[in-house]
Amino acid sequence: TAVLPKLIGEKTSIATAARLTPKMKATGEITEQVRWQAGADGYKELEIHTRLIDLALLPGQQTNDVKLLVYEVTDGKKHRLVTAFPVDQKFAESIIAAKPVSDTVFRPRFNLYVDPAWKVISHRSKGFSAQAN
Repeated sequence: TAVLPKLIGEKTSIATAARLTPKMKATGEITEQVRWQAGADGYKELEIHTRLIDLALLPGQQTNDVKLLVYEVTDGKKHRLVTAFPVDQKFAESIIAAKPVSDTVFRPRFNLYVDPAWKVISHRSKGFSAQAN
């Protein structure tokens, strides 16, 4: 719990969590801006981030996983981590291959719940942006 905010560049401190300094580096991310008509509540605008972070192999561990996928929603300055899980190279490449979009279609992924009554008004993404290391 303490490491995930650090991996995505947040300065959040969790008082009861172990003090760890992650050594992993970000590969890059997809940032999607979505605006919904949220019924009688008016409009809702959120950013959805799909981040990839390089995984280091642990000594003696065999795995095909090469990246950690972190899925997050931001509402202004409020960050909500949805999930994080390791992915293999093929899955990572499908994220890296994401192209820019500008439409009214948004499909939540990786356990993100969006009220089905909300109607997408706009959805924009510049596609995958590599992280400068």
